[in-house]
Amino acid sequence: MTTIGVIRIGRRPVLELLQGSAGTAGNTLTKTSQSFSPDTGENLLSRIDTISNYMHSIASAGTSKRRGTMRFVFRHIVRSPVKSVLMAVVTLFFVLTLGFLVESINRVEAEIDNLYDNTTVNTEITMLSGTNPFTTPRVRRFGDVIRPATINNILDLEITQNEFIEAKYLFTVITQDAAPPEAWDGRVEADGRGEPFPLMNGFLGFMGFNDIERFLVHHSRDIADDLDQSWIYDEIVRRHIDGDTYVDIDDIVAQRRGSLEIKFVEGFSEVDLVFTADSQIPVVLSETVMENLDLNHVYVTSWNGASQSWAHNPAVVIGVHNGYIHGYSAHMFRDAILMPLDAAEYIFSQKGRHEIGFSTFDFEIDPARNRELPEIEQELQNIVERGTAGWTLLRLNLHDEELRVVAGSMEQNLSLLGLLYPVAIAVSVAIGFSLVLLLMLQNAKNAAIMRVLGSTKRRTRAVLCTEQLIVCLCGITIGLAAVLVLGWSIGAAVMLAGLYLAGTAVGSIVGSISVTNRLPLELLQIKE
Repeated sequence: MTTIGVIRIGRRPVLELLQGSAGTAGNTLTKTSQSFSPDTGENLLSRIDTISNYMHSIASAGTSKRRGTMRFVFRHIVRSPVKSVLMAVVTLFFVLTLGFLVESINRVEAEIDNLYDNTTVNTEITMLSGTNPFTTPRVRRFGDVIRPATINNILDLEITQNEFIEAKYLFTVITQDAAPPEAWDGRVEADGRGEPFPLMNGFLGFMGFNDIERFLVHHSRDIADDLDQSWIYDEIVRRHIDGDTYVDIDDIVAQRRGSLEIKFVEGFSEVDLVFTADSQIPVVLSETVMENLDLNHVYVTSWNGASQSWAHNPAVVIGVHNGYIHGYSAHMFRDAILMPLDAAEYIFSQKGRHEIGFSTFDFEIDPARNRELPEIEQELQNIVERGTAGWTLLRLNLHDEELRVVAGSMEQNLSLLGLLYPVAIAVSVAIGFSLVLLLMLQNAKNAAIMRVLGSTKRRTRAVLCTEQLIVCLCGITIGLAAVLVLGWSIGAAVMLAGLYLAGTAVGSIVGSISVTNRLPLELLQIKE
């Protein structure tokens, strides 16, 4: 009976045996034909044939099990082109997407760094707009209101570069000898406290500066510039305060629109506009003053409040200017004596109790400190708003609009990309895990056939995982090659590809364990 049973079973088709059908041969064939279409049967028989050859190859003594396994895996990859291409394309897509995201973050960061490192933030200290001239000391009513200590405090912060400093003082004239003319004997009257004080009319005034190029730019105006009507009104008021009973508006407009120009005397140039304590003061005079002046004997003569007398300093004329001086009380300095800042400070060092007053202090914030602008602005505000910062109220103008608007917008974009980055990584890993798990379940019948033909769970899992990982590695390789061609950051791309590969590896392991832990006959019922 045993022999008869064996012979009968041996004569039944393999497909019928795998289906686990029972009963007569006729009934079995009927059930088989009903359960499988010709295509499905041929596909399953093809799988059985392929897996049988694989099992035979690794069982042969002369064949390496690893080589046989790899041959089977590659053959199965080729025979499942749709699944293989889908897996590779999805992998390639995520590698390129994550690489592009990293490149976008790096590019935005580089643009922000470049913006901070190369943007010049210009800053200036000026008189507060709308300041009542009568609240300013009489000697400081011409714009020279910034105290030296204020400038020194700002310089001590070590945050500035390309500083431009301008000083001015009204009560100064040019004389031909070391004594003022007789007409000047009556140029001094008592001020409100009964102390000698020079009258305002008739003085040339001097202006000292540390950079002639910036000085010319500071006193230049485009003829097409629109005039602020409120400025014209303020200028009329100032001139009345200074003693002008008649003010010509056309004169104000012309003075406003002209640009300062300097022509150097033959044999001199701007490099000669330097001063040392043992040298003559190099000066640039207006065309009006130069008309009746003997250039051989010139002195800068200014009122010394401490000694209540005139101080005289020998000078040499090296150039002529056209008189287009701009700024606060500019009409009083139309014929100003222009000189180096060191010379102006030297003249004031002789005046005793009076400090030199600065009308302009412009500087640039060191670009290396641009990221600290909020803190720097607060420090500067603290200095400028001190009661002793100037002889009147001062204002800080920090022109950081470009950084605040452009860099702020770019930093918001960077923050958004920073939020998307971990989300994109998590999504790509999750999709890689899910896709591999799904494809692993699609290989359930292959796993069942391998188990029926004698393969162990461990070997079956290894074959299934190897197939998925090889396809994934192909997609990663193509993706990394594309990253190199595009010039993106390969280091970050490799790291992200590794994370995606880890997700697919976990999915393969979980899927293979899930498949192989089920009964082979149960797996054969799964529809792919």
